[in-house]
Amino acid sequence: MNKMPIPPKIPHRFFRWYCHPDYREDIEGDLLERFERNARGKGIKAANWRFFKDVMRLFRPGIIRPVKENIQLNYFGMLSNNLKTAFRIFKFEKFFTAINVIGLTVGIWCSILITLWVQYEFDFDRFHRKGDQLFRVWKNDILENKKVKTMPLTAYPIGDALVEEIPEILNRVRCSEVEPLVLSMQDRFVKQDVMATDPNFFQIFSFPLKEGNAESCLQDLSSIVISESLAKNHFNSESALGKIISIHEGPHSFDFKVTGVFYDIPENSSLQFDAILPVDNYLQFWTYPERWGNSWLFTYVILDKSADMQEINNKIKELPKRKGDADWFTLMLQPYADQYLYSRIENGQVSGGRIDYVVMFSLIAVFTLLIACFNFINLTTARSARRSREIGIRKVTGAHKGILIAQFLTESALLVFTSMITAILLTQISLPFFNEITAKTIAIDYFDTNFYLFLLLIAAITLLLSGIYPAVFLASFHAVSALKGKLKKSSARVLLRRGLVTFQFGLAVTLIAATLVVFLQLTYIQNKDLGLDKENIIYMPMDFKTAPHYQSIKSELLEHTSIHGVSASDGDFRSTLGTSSDPKWKNKDSSGKLKKNFAILDIDFGLLELLDIKIEQGRSFSSDFSTDSMHFVINEEAAEVMDLEHPVGEDLEFWGVRGKIVGVTKNFHFASLHERIAPIILRCKPTSSTLLYIKTKPGKTAQAISHLEKIHNKFSDVPFVYHFLDETLEQGYQGEMATQKLAGYFSLLAIVISCLGLLGLASYSAEQRTKELAIRKVMGAGAVNIIRLLLNEYFLLILIGFAIGLPVAYHWSNTWLNSFAYKVQLGWWIFAVPGVFVLSIALLTVGKLSLKTAQINPANSLKNE
Repeated sequence: MNKMPIPPKIPHRFFRWYCHPDYREDIEGDLLERFERNARGKGIKAANWRFFKDVMRLFRPGIIRPVKENIQLNYFGMLSNNLKTAFRIFKFEKFFTAINVIGLTVGIWCSILITLWVQYEFDFDRFHRKGDQLFRVWKNDILENKKVKTMPLTAYPIGDALVEEIPEILNRVRCSEVEPLVLSMQDRFVKQDVMATDPNFFQIFSFPLKEGNAESCLQDLSSIVISESLAKNHFNSESALGKIISIHEGPHSFDFKVTGVFYDIPENSSLQFDAILPVDNYLQFWTYPERWGNSWLFTYVILDKSADMQEINNKIKELPKRKGDADWFTLMLQPYADQYLYSRIENGQVSGGRIDYVVMFSLIAVFTLLIACFNFINLTTARSARRSREIGIRKVTGAHKGILIAQFLTESALLVFTSMITAILLTQISLPFFNEITAKTIAIDYFDTNFYLFLLLIAAITLLLSGIYPAVFLASFHAVSALKGKLKKSSARVLLRRGLVTFQFGLAVTLIAATLVVFLQLTYIQNKDLGLDKENIIYMPMDFKTAPHYQSIKSELLEHTSIHGVSASDGDFRSTLGTSSDPKWKNKDSSGKLKKNFAILDIDFGLLELLDIKIEQGRSFSSDFSTDSMHFVINEEAAEVMDLEHPVGEDLEFWGVRGKIVGVTKNFHFASLHERIAPIILRCKPTSSTLLYIKTKPGKTAQAISHLEKIHNKFSDVPFVYHFLDETLEQGYQGEMATQKLAGYFSLLAIVISCLGLLGLASYSAEQRTKELAIRKVMGAGAVNIIRLLLNEYFLLILIGFAIGLPVAYHWSNTWLNSFAYKVQLGWWIFAVPGVFVLSIALLTVGKLSLKTAQINPANSLKNE
């Protein structure tokens, strides 16, 4: 039997496109009959050619359809109908609608919170007008093991040398470290953060002045520029210009005249200070301040707009050797705006910093939103059979694919809009709690158009991800198959659904594993033996009035029953102390090519005993030895660096003092656990100690603080300030602690969303298999068999998700832990626990539903068959 000849497709489609709908059926019938006759009589090639000529002859006025048809579409009516249908569907399927809304709400809520935080982090230090030209100078110390230790402090002459030697460097400004100093104004004493800088500071940094001239306010050495808050608190409504402020440093007192008032520094600035002095005032307090090896300032430079940072780095690298005969360190630049996010520099290369947390939480935001969208896709496509007859009837009654897509997109848009409004309300409610965790002051600016553009973007992305595919998928059903309810199962769609479930739980395992690693590391930090006792230790900065009476204060404090011991030092054990490579000892390499840096700490008698720092060799400082002010105690690391097998009794000399090593302490941590314990030299200098240490008796801390305040007020009218050593040490890990909490909360939310989706899928799967399960029960299957049957599929998917998430979690954990010199070991159980936890939660979610399904009477399921 000969097959019916088929006309050429392109001419045939062209005819259908241009022909008027009223004539199309009759004319097309004639064309096809003519084509069949020609094909039988003249052959298929001739018939094709004749068909093409006939189609082109018919392309003329009267047959071509009008360009604009007189059809007035009632778009409002269509939208109204779509909305009514959507609400009807939501009412009919309350359970699945609730799952979708909750999942999308949580996903959008997480995304909004994290995006606000990320934007806050990225805004740091980016408000300066010359920000794209502003760079920070770093110093790379070359150590004896040929490694590089990058330090932010530089020497006084470096800034001027950079401007003189490098034409692309247009200007420089030097800033001291910010110090809390005692200021007196109108017989009132306050402690404020003070910084010293060059006169051109306000011309380089964009900190606008409320009063004074930015170009001249720091020209005079006796000038001081203060913050708006400081001026308002002490001079009320009067102008602060011309007022005298005294600064007290040790036994010295200096008078300064207010020459400017700057607006309060914004929170998103790395530089935070209350007052500024000319930096040359500090020269008198430093020994050899202009030496290239004496680093005590931060140096910032302005580059020409056309300059390339890498080229400048190559030019300045050897500048210290060329200009200052200093071959033990090199220089490098870093964009000023990057210093906050990229603060970790290892071996002379930027290796991360807060940007690691920004990236991590950005990924959490994206993945959490993806999980919510995937839930929506899974539930919508999985429940497609329920709506098949509705779709079939719509198609039979004339609804084309575009109308159906519009209907399903309307439903998705309503869910996204509802979720968006709910997420914004949750964000507003949770922001105070979020700010408390992150130590930020993030707020939603409802008058900022960028905020609404961001919400629109989130809504568009969510709608695109969660709405487009289900809408196109549902609208693509064949009308006849849809009416019969016999939709062809697609292995690709089943694979997609399983893949999305696997991805969700893989991500959940990754988040929980990462959170567990952070928790274990912080627990390790908090419980690690630091080599000193931090419990019941209070320290208090001594001001210019209390410092001269240190011995009297110490005697009075020791008489109180709540106080166990009192001593002093010039360091707070929170950050790396000042370092020096000047110490000289027997057999030291005299070439100067290998630098050995030592931390220096001045202490009083009894501090080692007060902090329970153990003596490994020799003895501690003792008032029984009148010459101990000339001698030294070192730690084990220093003894190892000096290559001294028996260091006690060996000569040690630096900074013009020659003495002997009288003791070696066991290594103790006097800096962050991010860094290895450095070699330290302790000097007995009671008169140079600035911090008073008090050890209280257990349970009597409140009484000790009360007595301490009483003694302080007896000698000084400067405000009383004290700190707990254990809290101070923990402050160095606030970023990690915030990360742990946030990651934990977001991990929990990710699991909630995943389990909601799994609950919906399992519920639908059980509903679809009701009759199959009933027949199995009639044939003898027990409840355990039914539960196992329903659990098997999801059990495998979650195991695959665990296998995918495990290497991701391991890689991130390793990378993050590498920023710590002292860290926990990654055991297999650290990653097994999250897998078991997620698997248990998921199986409990499905298992409860499976048990309920297994208990249904099979007669009720089969009675309609």
